[in-house]
Amino acid sequence: MKYLLLFTGFILLGFSPVSYGVEAKANKKNVQVGEQFQVKFEIQIASNKTVVFQPEKTVLKAVRTNRSTNKQYTIELDVTGFFLEERDKIQGKEYWIGTYTLTSFEEGIIVIPKFKFNVNGKALSSNPVMIFVDLMPVDKKVDLHDIEENFIELKVPFFEKYERIIWWLVLIAVLGILVAAYFLFLKKMKPEKAEEEIVLTTNERRGVAIAQLTALMEKELWAKDELKQHFTELSLIVRRYISKEMGTSYLEKTSLEIQLFLRKKGYREGLIKPLGLILNVSDMVKFAKSSVEKEGVFKVYQDAKSFIEEFEKN
Repeated sequence: MKYLLLFTGFILLGFSPVSYGVEAKANKKNVQVGEQFQVKFEIQIASNKTVVFQPEKTVLKAVRTNRSTNKQYTIELDVTGFFLEERDKIQGKEYWIGTYTLTSFEEGIIVIPKFKFNVNGKALSSNPVMIFVDLMPVDKKVDLHDIEENFIELKVPFFEKYERIIWWLVLIAVLGILVAAYFLFLKKMKPEKAEEEIVLTTNERRGVAIAQLTALMEKELWAKDELKQHFTELSLIVRRYISKEMGTSYLEKTSLEIQLFLRKKGYREGLIKPLGLILNVSDMVKFAKSSVEKEGVFKVYQDAKSFIEEFEKN
C-alpha cells in the first residue's frame, strides 16, 4: 500500500501543468488492447520561433503497472503512421501541436514518460501521460458455427518434408504433357472459346468470405503456437474480399494505403477504422512478432466479420 501511494503521488506530481512548459494529453483515458489512441503535445509559441523535437518512428517506451501486483515494467508501444506536426491558433494564441498515434498490446496502467523539446535554444519538458488499457471482452453470445456451408480449406504448404518436392515434380510433368499436346494437336484445331468465369453476386462473395473466416477460427491456430499463420490467413481473406468488391487487387497494398483509398472513395470512418485495426493487428503479429491473447483473437475475428457484412461498393 505504501508503494502504491508513493507511485500515485509521483503520477499526480508528474501531471501538474505548472511544472512543465509542454502540455501532453491523450485523447482517451481508457482504451482496449490493440485499440489506437493519440497523445498530443501543445506548446504556446510565437510565430517566429521553431520547435526542435526528434520523435520515435516505430516504438515508444512506456512504464506498465500490473494492477494486480503493482509491479512496474518497461514496455514498447507501437507507433502507427507518422508523427504529425502543425500550428494552430486558439483564442488568439499560437500553438505548436505534435501528435503520436499509438497502440498498446499489453493491458494495465500505462504511463508515457515526459519528453524534451527545444524552442529556440530553450529546453522544455512535457508532463507524463497515464492511460488505462483493458483486455477486449469476450462476447459469449457469438456462435462460431452459425454458417453451415460447404467450402474447400486452403492447403498450407508446410506439412511434410517431401510433399512440396512431389507436387513440383507432378506440376513439371503436367506442364510437359501440355506443351507436347500443344505442338502435336492443338495447332491443327480451331481455338475454342475460353471458359466463362463464374461471376458471384455481392451476397455470395460475402457468404464465401465469412465461411472462410469461420473455418479459420475453427482451426484454432493460436492454440497451436501458429498465431502468425492465423493472422496471415485472416488478412488475406479480408484483402481478397475488398479486391473482389472493388475490382482492384489490394493484396500487395499496405494497411495505410488501403485505408487512405477507401477514405478517398468516401467510405465512412465507422467502417474504415475497424478495417485499420484488423490489418494493423495482423501486420503487428506477422512482422513485429507481437502477441495477442485469445480474447484479442476473437475481437479481431468479430471486427473482420462485421466489416465484411457491412462493406458494399460505393
